[in-house]
Amino acid sequence: MTSGDQPPAEERHGDEIASIRDQLRSIEDTAGAGYRVVREPNPPYGWNLVDPTGVVVCSGPLDRLELWVTRRNTESGQ
Repeated sequence: MTSGDQPPAEERHGDEIASIRDQLRSIEDTAGAGYRVVREPNPPYGWNLVDPTGVVVCSGPLDRLELWVTRRNTESGQ
């Protein structure tokens, strides 16, 4: 699997609770190919949105990641 590939939706975030699993998948799908959401292992914890090159482009609660994706897509005309 290359960095731009992702497993099928039903396999992504299978270890997360159902109430956030769909939100995680939605953020990744809306962000585009190769983007992924991962847990931040260090305080203050939360989540990281990682681009296809492995760079963390946004950190924080899932609402912040969703807002980042929405703004980026709006500004780029997607």
